[in-house]
Parts: sequence; structure tokens; C-alpha cells
Amino acid sequence: MNMELSREEVEIIEELLSIEMNTLPVEIHHCRTVDYKEMLKNKQKAVSDLLDRVKKARSA
Repeated sequence: MNMELSREEVEIIEELLSIEMNTLPVEIHHCRTVDYKEMLKNKQKAVSDLLDRVKKARSA
């Protein structure tokens, strides 16, 4: 799937992903359920990868 995004939209997505990256470690730390903690760690990896892709696309 390809999407056309304005520079402003990309900046908003990058900001939202950065906020999520900052809040996930706290949520993981306070999690008591092993399965949910694992899901959060997987989400953190996916958000990190996506944030890297957005940053690369913005600088291209």
C-alpha cells in the first residue's frame, strides 16, 4: 500500500510515534501480565521500526 502524505502529516505521525516510544517503556515496566508485557514489547519494536522508516522518508 502506498500513501501520499504532506510534510505536515509526516511530522505529525513522527511526533505521535515518538510519544508512543516514550510511554511504552513505562507501561511495560508497570505491566504485571507476562502475555500483555510481551505484546507491549512487540508493539515497541514495531513502533520503533516504523518511526525509523518515517524519519528516513522525511529526510529523503
